[in-house]
Amino acid sequence: TLKKLQVEVPEWAKEVRFDEELGLEARKQELTESLAQIEQRLAVLDRLKRVLVSDSAALVADVAFVLQTGLGFQVESIEEFREDLRVLSDDRSKAAILCEIKGVNRGVKREHINQADNHRERANLPANFPTLLIVNTGIKSARNIAEKDQRIDPDQVRHAVRNHVLVMRTLDLLQLANLSTAGRLTKEEIMRLLQTSVGWLRVDSNGPVLQTE
Repeated sequence: TLKKLQVEVPEWAKEVRFDEELGLEARKQELTESLAQIEQRLAVLDRLKRVLVSDSAALVADVAFVLQTGLGFQVESIEEFREDLRVLSDDRSKAAILCEIKGVNRGVKREHINQADNHRERANLPANFPTLLIVNTGIKSARNIAEKDQRIDPDQVRHAVRNHVLVMRTLDLLQLANLSTAGRLTKEEIMRLLQTSVGWLRVDSNGPVLQTE
């Protein structure tokens, strides 16, 4: 009896179809497609998180990915300056924000802010043109999110205000993308925030908080 129960149903026997089978197979196909879409989206969200660990050219590419995929911005690289990106207007006709990108093993330094200011000048942009300094801090020293979430020194924040630069850690950028993908902030609201703010834009799950000292 056990041997008979273990015999697989031959293909010809499967030609007898239950009415219920058609609905179940259609439902199975729907679930398979839904699962594939979920896995694809999860892969994109994991890809966004690479911005927390990358450095050099990979960091520039990962920041660009967050700006495009996480925030919905149009971006382009600046060939003359390896660590720069431009956020463009929706029609790509003009630059909206200049982005300076740095990867460091510790925290934000005065020289990083100065470099952002200098690159703005070298790009022949006015001193008040929106300039965003994005720094991946604690690349080698941080072993967890708590260690990654280190405050920016108030002296550097004040220096950023004086130089009309907005500073964000990659952790802040990633949290901003989270607010965007969750529908809690629109692309227009984020663009306006980045274009009009100077200092340090600290972002967590509760939202963005601008610090000027």
